[in-house]
Amino acid sequence: MKVGLAQMDCSLGDVEANLSRALRYVRQAKEQGVDLLIFPELSLTGYDLGEQVAEVAMTLEAQPLATLQAESHALSLVVGFVEKSTHHRHYNAAVYLEDGQVRHLHRKLYLPTYAVFQEGRRFVPGDSIKAFDTRHGRMAILICADAWIPPVAYIAVQDGASLLLHPAASSKQGLGEYLDLPTCWEGINRVFAQLHGVYVIFVNRVGREGDLHYWGGSEVIDPRGRVVVKAPYFEEGLFSGEIHLEMVKEQRAAAPLMRAPRLGLLIREMQRVQDKLRKENSNVKWRPDRRTV
Repeated sequence: MKVGLAQMDCSLGDVEANLSRALRYVRQAKEQGVDLLIFPELSLTGYDLGEQVAEVAMTLEAQPLATLQAESHALSLVVGFVEKSTHHRHYNAAVYLEDGQVRHLHRKLYLPTYAVFQEGRRFVPGDSIKAFDTRHGRMAILICADAWIPPVAYIAVQDGASLLLHPAASSKQGLGEYLDLPTCWEGINRVFAQLHGVYVIFVNRVGREGDLHYWGGSEVIDPRGRVVVKAPYFEEGLFSGEIHLEMVKEQRAAAPLMRAPRLGLLIREMQRVQDKLRKENSNVKWRPDRRTV
């Protein structure tokens, strides 16, 4: 199976320009025999949208998505966009298109709202993580910060995912000197691949939006933690490589780290911690000079 990583720049708020660029990547991917082409987070709209969110939001039936859906007979596509739900809520979303159909929709679960990030003020968080079947195998989508919450990937793998897709819009300036995001992402991708015995496909964008400088560095990591594809930093382009899903079964048989998940134990203990935190928060008295989370 050949996967393609569309490490693209995006025009902020210009859906038509981004659609045209995406279609060029689709044509190039077809020429290279790519089976699955993944675009970055919010690839149809750009990331730092501010007040433009409502202007670029679209339903699943919108023409830009319909155009890409028609292209998905030849190859499968993962596309990022701002979804407008039937209740006029806005989600940071990614859609999996295959055989001219919407196979899966993932709404970003964890919305960074700190430092330079304002997602929690613009979007509603999603409320589910599910693996889904495709003609290439069972996989799951974790949009950017979703992958920084380890239980999310764990749930997806226990739900049967053999591939974890990580579309992202990660900038070098995200957390300044306090966290080297490229190093962190590369560590996360390798640990998840080895720990869960899966392929991890990370697709980050490039380009600038104001003070945000997106660094690229897209990559494919195999279940043994080895680099299959590594795109350069800050360089736009289509990068592709072959993956072999039988390696997932082989690696899990040799290193059965996920064989005894004890999900009941995890659910019980997480419920205990949640109840404890709720009780502690209910006892906090609000004062004008004190912030509570």
